[in-house]
Amino acid sequence: MSYSVSQVSALSVVLPASALAICVTYSVAYHSDHSLATHCQTANYLPSISAAVGETSPEKQIWSLFLTVSCALRLILAMAYYQEICGRLRRVQDCCLTGGHFAVNCLELAALFGLSVVSSSDNFPIHRNCFAIFLISSSVYMLLHLRVCCRLRSRQKLTDRQLISTRSFYIKLISFGVYCLSTALAVYFYMRHQALCERLSRGVP
Repeated sequence: MSYSVSQVSALSVVLPASALAICVTYSVAYHSDHSLATHCQTANYLPSISAAVGETSPEKQIWSLFLTVSCALRLILAMAYYQEICGRLRRVQDCCLTGGHFAVNCLELAALFGLSVVSSSDNFPIHRNCFAIFLISSSVYMLLHLRVCCRLRSRQKLTDRQLISTRSFYIKLISFGVYCLSTALAVYFYMRHQALCERLSRGVP
């Protein structure tokens, strides 16, 4: 049985989303005293991601399993994409770009895997470092990916397929902006909650 790239891509997205939904629901239903607790005893209606997926069972095991499979699928996709763009961009400068693009993607996946299987309660320094590496590498990867898209567009005429790729480029550009904004807001609310202990302002970490 064979699967298309779109099917594998969809599965790699559905797995972590499903795991998060399951873990949050289960933690609120059965571990609310622990997952909703904050260091300053303020109200919290939903747990942080770390509390929902990394501190109690079976949430921790569910999250680790789903994310491990998702990372494996994403690595397969990264290798396939690398081979595809190497076939289109063959100049020395382009090889450096595509190689860096693939390397940063692998670094992002490694950090995500470490972040998922090593919780903050198990080993906080490793969890913290993986989280920082993931944020940085994912941002760099998005920038490199946009650069790769620009190179692909400049090397080929805009056929119908390329026109779709052009639209995809702008969607990715907007997604990158939303990602940066979301990350900044998450960090802001987390730091604000840590400093002021306001109700319902706990961030993502």
